[in-house]
Amino acid sequence: ETVASGSSASMPCSSVSDKLGGTLQLLCSNQQLQPQAAGCGLLCLNASTTSVVLGGTTHEVRWPVILADGSEHSTACADVVPGYSGSAQASCSGGTLSFDTSNCKGMPCEATASAKVNLSDTSVSQALGQELQSGEVLKGLCSEVNSNFAGDYTMTCLLGQVSVDVAGCTCTSDRCSASSCRGTTEVSVQVGSMVGTLPSSKEYLLNGEKLSGDCGDV
Repeated sequence: ETVASGSSASMPCSSVSDKLGGTLQLLCSNQQLQPQAAGCGLLCLNASTTSVVLGGTTHEVRWPVILADGSEHSTACADVVPGYSGSAQASCSGGTLSFDTSNCKGMPCEATASAKVNLSDTSVSQALGQELQSGEVLKGLCSEVNSNFAGDYTMTCLLGQVSVDVAGCTCTSDRCSASSCRGTTEVSVQVGSMVGTLPSSKEYLLNGEKLSGDCGDV
C-alpha cells in the first residue's frame, strides 16, 4: 500500500509481535515511514500467571483469557481460587496480570454438610445442622459419639469444607484407653487454607502410635 507524504496508514500491532495488541500508525515523512507505537501495548496472554494471596495463602493463578493492555475483566472468585465466592477483577498493565480479590470471601458450609467424627472404634457421620461461614467453628459433645469419651470435639468450616478435630475428647474408660485406630478411618488434615482427608495406609494403629503422610496428598 502506498502512503502519501504527510499521511498515515495503520496496521495491527500484532503484525510486529503476537505479544502486542492495539493499532500501530505509520506516518509518511520525507519518503520514509515512521512508526508511531503509542497505540500498542503488551497483552496479558492466556498463559499468563500471577500470584494471588487469599486467606493468608499464596496461590499461583493461570488466566485463560487474553487481556489487552489497560483492560479489565470481571470473573467469579471461584475461577481464580476454588473455595471462594464473590467477584474478582482481573486487570492487565504493561503485560502484567493482576487481580483485585477484595470482594472474595470463603464459601460457607451448608447446614446439611457433614463429616465423620472418629473416636476409638466408633465412627459417626455428623451433620452441621446450621450454616457456618468459612472460619466458623461448631462444638459437639464427644459422649454423643462414643459414651466412653468426655469433652468437646469441633467441626470447622473452611472454604466450603468441614473438618473435625477430636483433640478435646478425653477417654474416661478402660475400654477406649488401649483401643487401636482402624486403618479405614479417614483423617481430616488442614494445611494452610487447604483441607483434605487421608485414609490410613495401615490396617490399624496401636494406641499412641503415629503415622506420617505426604503433604502433597492433601
